[in-house]
Amino acid sequence: MDKILITGSSGFVGSWLVEEAINAGLQTYAGIRKTSSKKYLQHPDTHFVEINFKDKDSLQALLQEHQFDYIIHNAGVVRALSKDSFYEVNAGYTQTLVDLAKETTRELKKFVLMSSIAACGPADKLPTQAVTPDMELQPVTHYGRSKVQAESAVKDSGLDYLIFRPTAVYGPRDQDIFLLFKGIKTGVAPLIGMKESITSFIYVKDLVRVILQGVKSDIDNKTYVVSDGTAYVGPDFHKAVSHVMGKKAIYPKVPISIVTALAGLSQLKSRITKKADTFDLDKMNELKPRNWNCNISELKKDFNFAPQYTLNETLKQTYQWYLDHNWL
Repeated sequence: MDKILITGSSGFVGSWLVEEAINAGLQTYAGIRKTSSKKYLQHPDTHFVEINFKDKDSLQALLQEHQFDYIIHNAGVVRALSKDSFYEVNAGYTQTLVDLAKETTRELKKFVLMSSIAACGPADKLPTQAVTPDMELQPVTHYGRSKVQAESAVKDSGLDYLIFRPTAVYGPRDQDIFLLFKGIKTGVAPLIGMKESITSFIYVKDLVRVILQGVKSDIDNKTYVVSDGTAYVGPDFHKAVSHVMGKKAIYPKVPISIVTALAGLSQLKSRITKKADTFDLDKMNELKPRNWNCNISELKKDFNFAPQYTLNETLKQTYQWYLDHNWL
């Protein structure tokens, strides 16, 4: 049985990757920190390994001992008190892992990196009006730029690789798009900016399914943008959530200037409390653009990709999970 290591396994996407890898018949090792919660890692076939990227000797020993056939590097940070943390973790830890994997893992078949659409930048000024895998990368945040550096480390490693750049991911266990559900429960779900926007999304179960397809495929050394293939205009996604929740809501447009001021206050709060938040002035550079549409033609061509569930079904599953776990 082939062995796979999945870093960042305790988080939202990571925990679903672990489940999908087990279901795919792989001997699955969940890479976690010593302090990580295992509440979403309850499958009895899960093997746990502690990873400390700052301790290269222990990481090298781990890779040497297990000789993994596949590695999915999912660990990273999406929020940080300092921009340096993005580069240290997202870029630096990736460099460390690929270097050690190349040195010690003799039979590694594929290294898979979980990147982000943030590495691409928006599609506002592109002739295609959609983010594509082969576009010139123009990230607008430190998070996005750190992901570009991580991608470069993988591409330059000489390892066989796949890189996935998902758009906004939602589903059970997610804490970010959950805020939209909370807003609609109160009857108010604001839209950022006065000009209509185009957004994109991917359901977590569809995301991890295509990633494991990629892992087990013969395809390597390619990069993919991942979304459900739909361009959501204005309040389209908000209205779909509202419909599933059976709630009436309004979707007021909030000027960028006001949202920027709120982001500044959020950033100040983070500095005072020493607790990082994704909503800060740097994040505003991703919220200002109006077009995050994705072209997933390569994903369709190579993996015959299409969402397994309808939008209504995915939102129902997500909403029910929030209810069952008393989040709403």
